Amino acid sequence: MKRLSVEFNVLAMACGLYLVVSIACSILLTLVWQLNLDVTNQNYQALAQQAEQSPFIIIGSAIIGVFTTMLTAAFITFRAKRHVLQLVYFTGLLILYGVLSIVLHPEASMLINVLKVLSPAPLCYFGYLIATQYQQKKQMPSLAAE
Repeated sequence: MKRLSVEFNVLAMACGLYLVVSIACSILLTLVWQLNLDVTNQNYQALAQQAEQSPFIIIGSAIIGVFTTMLTAAFITFRAKRHVLQLVYFTGLLILYGVLSIVLHPEASMLINVLKVLSPAPLCYFGYLIATQYQQKKQMPSLAAE
């Protein structure tokens, strides 16, 4: 049986990190949102409809998406030897994930649907920049000591 390459393992871990962090943050967001509601007399459909129209949920979900994308891009930059190629793969996966989200939820506004497809590339790039800047700052004291 052939072993998977280390680079593929980093990409798989990055996708797992993205899913786990975004799901955990979404659960926390929903719990915080529900603290301010009276859910005793509401059925599931009414609550789901309220959540779809809540600005708190919409903006919070966008912030979670931005944060997890940049975090995962930084993770790939730190862990992968060929991180640029892995970031391209991860960006492609996020774009496909955005297209799937548009197909499954066509009722979202046009702006949100466009951002689902266009935002992964610049967000992954910003995560890459943050990680490389951090790595350079971390290496600066060791270079000065020599």
